[in-house]
Parts: sequence; C-alpha cells; structure tokens
Amino acid sequence: MAKGVSITQKTAIGRILIYKRKNYLINDNEISDVESELERLDIAFCKAVEELKALQETKFASDTDTELAEIFKAHVMMLEDEYLRTEVRKMIIDQKKSAERAVDTVFDEQAKIFNQMDDTYMKERAADIYDIKHTVMDILCGNEMFMQEKEEILSGTEGLLPEKEEPVILMTKDLFPSEMVKLNIPMLAGIVLKEGSMNSHMAILAKGMDFPTIIQCKDIDVDWEGKKAVIDGKNSCIYVDPTEQFIQDFI
Repeated sequence: MAKGVSITQKTAIGRILIYKRKNYLINDNEISDVESELERLDIAFCKAVEELKALQETKFASDTDTELAEIFKAHVMMLEDEYLRTEVRKMIIDQKKSAERAVDTVFDEQAKIFNQMDDTYMKERAADIYDIKHTVMDILCGNEMFMQEKEEILSGTEGLLPEKEEPVILMTKDLFPSEMVKLNIPMLAGIVLKEGSMNSHMAILAKGMDFPTIIQCKDIDVDWEGKKAVIDGKNSCIYVDPTEQFIQDFI
C-alpha cells in the first residue's frame, strides 16, 4: 500500500502505466536565418493559442464548467501577453538561438520567478508557465510527445493513450492540465501523481471532473509498470498488485 492525498474520494481499478516526459531535442547551434526562426515562433504561439481556446470551448462549454474553462483562459492570456513573446524574440535576435532553445530558456526563467515567491497561489502559477511552454514546444518539435523509451503516444493532436484491453491507472511525477484533458478518458481509470498540490490547476481540474486522482504519492516505483492497482480515494491510498480476492472484496 502507498499513501497520498486524494483530490476526489473516487475509487478506481486498473493496470499501471508509468509515464515520463521525454526531453525535447533542441538545436543549440547558432541559427543563420533569424527571420525564419521568428516566423516559426509566431506560428507556434498562434497555434498554441488556438489549441487552448479549442480545449476551453469544446471540453468545458457548459455553464457548470466555467471554473475549469478559466484555467485555459488564463493560459491563453499568458501566451497572448507580449512580455513572454518579446523576451523569446529578443533571445532569437540577439543570441541567434533557435526558437526551441529561446522558448525553453525564457519560460523556465519566468517559472523560477514564480517559484521563488512566498505567496502559495503565485508559486502555483509556475506550473502554468511550464504547461504553456510544453504546448508551444510540442508544436515547434512536431506536436508529438512519446512515452519514455516506448513507441506509445501519450498525447498529440488527438491526445490518445495507448490502446489497452483493460482500464489504465496512469502514474507519473506530475501532469499538466492540458495533458489531462487530452487523455483518452474512457480508457483511463485514474491518475496517481508523485508530486502536485491541492492548489494547482491540475487538482482543480481533477476535482471539477470528479476523476479518481491521488497526488503526493512519494512511493511511486517504475517497477509497478504493468501491475494491477486499486485507487482508494476515501482513504487516500493505492494498493499495488492486490490479490483477486482483495479486488472482489473492495468492489
């Protein structure tokens, strides 16, 4: 048994799928065509805004989803803020860096500023910066994210989990709101995160969707891959590799 903090008191049974983001391949060579790189950047920002607006409008269109839609509205506002784009453009122009390297550097620096703040709410905004950074980086790098050392796609234009014959419990270090809404929810039984906080947008999203989610489960182990697990939201714990009798009693 592993303990954590429940976002919802929901229960779930499924087979564990460990997810770790693969590092982006970033070109660190000095670029020769600055204008072309600036154009790539502008296109990526525009596409990212379109993607987030589409998520906001299609996933959370009803009045009851207003709070959830506000998460992505805030992300759009961050991307449309001239400061971030101006700083990225400046790095491309002045240092001859690729769009990927400039986005990665500038967004990380901005996230660190939020992380250093004393206010809890402001510290959580660092996660939003990382989220929109990955949205832009996905587009610049081909809009595909792969399972670490696997040929299975977690997200992309359609955001599908690998096809499974039984429900999946996704376990990972942390998860961005934009990643969660792209997951193939009918195939996904629950989510367990090693980190996360109750004030994060991810937590607000999981709670709003009433989805079985446990955060701050420090004992997540890569060796759990493929094993069955039970999420007990009422008691904030996860049972890994339980017996069939335990599962039957739990149900």
